[in-house]
Amino acid sequence: MGLRLVPYSVGHSLVLHRIGSPLVIGGHVGRADLMTAVLVCSQPIKESMASIYSPFRNLALKVWTWKVKRLSFEAELDKWNEWMADQSTAPEILSKPGISKQLAMPWPERMLACCLEIGLQEDTVLSMPIGDAERLVLARAETHGDVELWNPKDEALWRWMKQQEAINN
Repeated sequence: MGLRLVPYSVGHSLVLHRIGSPLVIGGHVGRADLMTAVLVCSQPIKESMASIYSPFRNLALKVWTWKVKRLSFEAELDKWNEWMADQSTAPEILSKPGISKQLAMPWPERMLACCLEIGLQEDTVLSMPIGDAERLVLARAETHGDVELWNPKDEALWRWMKQQEAINN
């Protein structure tokens, strides 16, 4: 959409959740939704918040809409989805099959709370790339025995250990 996106941060995620963006909470995505998300994620978080709450936001979006009207919405949405897929680098969490929990609080708010609990400052967390925040929170949870993280490189070792357990039983 003509803007370069910065690394997706905890703050970006919080803003998009709070404004109800279907790009993060699900639902039908229109051109205005994509443009708003791109606007948020093309700037550091403090500037993003200022532009979202600016009284001139609608005027800026109208001018921008006119400039990008020839761009394929589907192609731009695909670019967004590819960019988002690259933002989270957290490892998989092993869990018991068939057990699913519905989160009561949105994921970015959990990231913020957990990072604050670790001892990071709020401004640091809000500007932190989401992948970094996820790794910190998951590493802390793993060290406390709350989760078991999955690393595909360890699969051969894991399979060998399971074979050894089966032989010993």
